[in-house]
Amino acid sequence: MTCGHCQQIIHVVPHTSAMVYLIFRPTSWTWEAEPGAFCRTCMSPVCLACHAIGTCTPWERQLEAMEAAFQIAQARAEWGADGR
Repeated sequence: MTCGHCQQIIHVVPHTSAMVYLIFRPTSWTWEAEPGAFCRTCMSPVCLACHAIGTCTPWERQLEAMEAAFQIAQARAEWGADGR
């Protein structure tokens, strides 16, 4: 699966009724099972890093914000920074 907030790949233990993530520990070269996380605002699984942030910013909303910022920057470049 992928995180609904940042699109990070989430490895899930197969055939578990609750979401259990497999986290790779590079220091010991092992996989450890960790309880998973689910955002009830956007109803999607999220990685543990996004879960720790505690706010819901779905990937689609982030893309829309990036597109809007690009369009503003493009308009400023076309019309000049002062809007003339």
